[in-house]
Amino acid sequence: MGDFLGSTGRNTSPVGPDIDNGTGTVDFGAFSYGEQAGADGSDVLATVSFSPQAVGESNLLLQNVQVLNTVPEKIPIETRDGHVAVLESHLRRPQLLPRALWEKLTMVWGSIVALSQQLGS
Repeated sequence: MGDFLGSTGRNTSPVGPDIDNGTGTVDFGAFSYGEQAGADGSDVLATVSFSPQAVGESNLLLQNVQVLNTVPEKIPIETRDGHVAVLESHLRRPQLLPRALWEKLTMVWGSIVALSQQLGS
């Protein structure tokens, strides 16, 4: 959920997300409440981020999208479906730290532990 919904000082609350990996769907939403006026203008309401798990392609379909004002009345909106392609180079693979960096991190951690012990005694 972006900051736009609460930009006038109204309280905001997310709804969901409800993720169904079996059907490949995500349902989510948000609402605002309070005495202040509702958000006005154009800005980001939500951002969806994906972590690719495998190489492949998929359509991204926005369905049943509704935006309401504080009355509540529907606000006309335009949505655009998308498409994603995950290439081999986009998959995250665990990276081992180079030995020299690991040794430096170990030395720093040892120093932090020693300092913590000195401060605690």
